[in-house]
Amino acid sequence: MPGVDIWYFAFGSNMSTRRMKKAIGHWNDARRAILRGYEAGFFSYSQQWGCGVLDLVEREGANVPGVAYLIDDERANVLDRYEGVPSIARRLHVRVEVEGLGEVDAYTYVMVDRRKFVQPSKAYLDSLVSGLREWGYGERVEEILRRARSPGS
Repeated sequence: MPGVDIWYFAFGSNMSTRRMKKAIGHWNDARRAILRGYEAGFFSYSQQWGCGVLDLVEREGANVPGVAYLIDDERANVLDRYEGVPSIARRLHVRVEVEGLGEVDAYTYVMVDRRKFVQPSKAYLDSLVSGLREWGYGERVEEILRRARSPGS
């Protein structure tokens, strides 16, 4: 019996198709998407990256650019392990606006241990900026780099 397809919303380093190929191999569709009512910031530490990584907080009027990947439940389970569910991250069910489709039900990941600010590494920022540019979000790069500077610097 074939698996059920589900939309996964990537907003950090997983926007990069190269990184997603490494994580899950393949997907059935991928499109630009926007998550409304949330803001992304460097609120969490990732052991995998050894630095701060983007995480989400609810914020009225804010939006987060990303990529919606259509994956089957088997790939979603692989991605859960890759992201460290349930000890490091957890799934968050959201509605995202997918280019060419409108609003769809999806899930994304948020970190279990959130902090005020955790400095990202150059390698993480390079991966993040690469994904933003790959998907045509170049105009958001400066905003992300501004958020990557420690408060007060």
